[in-house]
Amino acid sequence: MTRAFSSKNLLLCLSLPAVLLACSSGKLEGKDDTGDIGGDGATDDGTGDDGKDSGATNTDTDTDTDGDTDADTDTDGGGGDCDAMVLSVEPDDGDTDVNLGSTIRFTLSDADSTAVVTLASLDGSSVSGSSWLSDEDTVAVFQPSTALAAGATYVATLDYCGGSETAQFTTLDPGTPVSGLVGKGYLVDLGSATWVEPAGVGDLISGLGDFEMLLGVAAETDSTITMFGATGNGSGGQDTCAPTIDFPPADFSSNPYFQLGPTDMAFDAGGYAIEISNFRLGASFNETATRIEDGTVEGELDMRVLGPLVGDLLGTTDPATICSYLTFLGVTCSSCSGDGASYCIGVEIQDVVANEIGGGLDEIDQENCHEDCDASASNPDCTL
Repeated sequence: MTRAFSSKNLLLCLSLPAVLLACSSGKLEGKDDTGDIGGDGATDDGTGDDGKDSGATNTDTDTDTDGDTDADTDTDGGGGDCDAMVLSVEPDDGDTDVNLGSTIRFTLSDADSTAVVTLASLDGSSVSGSSWLSDEDTVAVFQPSTALAAGATYVATLDYCGGSETAQFTTLDPGTPVSGLVGKGYLVDLGSATWVEPAGVGDLISGLGDFEMLLGVAAETDSTITMFGATGNGSGGQDTCAPTIDFPPADFSSNPYFQLGPTDMAFDAGGYAIEISNFRLGASFNETATRIEDGTVEGELDMRVLGPLVGDLLGTTDPATICSYLTFLGVTCSSCSGDGASYCIGVEIQDVVANEIGGGLDEIDQENCHEDCDASASNPDCTL
């Protein structure tokens, strides 16, 4: 079934992988469990060069000579024509209580195609992950391949044309482990979340009023938790006429913190296959498991992939034209992490919370097929 899209629906579907529940009619699944986030068939080896960056790793090996751990810029000059300076670092040098699912970003004043970020624990052990450039080579990114350790100190290093710069930070302790989660359901509070990008989407979500997204827990072990997504009925309960979306098992080894991804995801939206690159969802349960807190959602949407979904609305599937249209909605396409083409929009939402709802949630395989859905009687494919 193909669904009609308004410009508001378009922005929603392009803005948040989780909100794609509103567009979808199928199941979400991890595309690749080999560590190949870029989709080029190469398995990430933790070196920071997995095809997402420019492929040119800065070989400057000079170190900080004053012996401290602050963010010091190497003064050897790197490349002779380098004009780039580090404007900011996330997490910043000296930060504490950093989320276990944090992505490291060094923002530069000018483009530098050689910039690469690595991460190490305080004892010097390398952290596996991927490094790439975004925002026209002005932001160098490092995304750990798994959740960081709780209460641990790390050092992020940027090697770029100006030399090297470091930032040290310490992760938070997520709290007391929880159990007995299977069957629980949670109502996600999208309106109170911090929408880092795309800009302006938070205001749109706040204006939706009755749009609701829910999360349910299907299974848990000592090391994994399996969740699914559902749409709400506008009154805090589940829309039992809409199919739920299955998520792959998430890492739960840092219980009560869980993390799904980073991984490429694929699902069906209105009959079209949609892919989300570098999808990651991380959050923690509170000590009574009545609330999910400190949630972060990240991902990347490629207009070359989404073209068929929005083609009827825009009259084109050309990614450059779609990106031009998005500028009128306040969304700007930037470099894709996989190949550097300027057809992608990044998604980042922080401070996501979800409160437990009574009665839990049901997993539903198909539309209009549940004992509480009146439309099920007219669905010939539904057997209850």
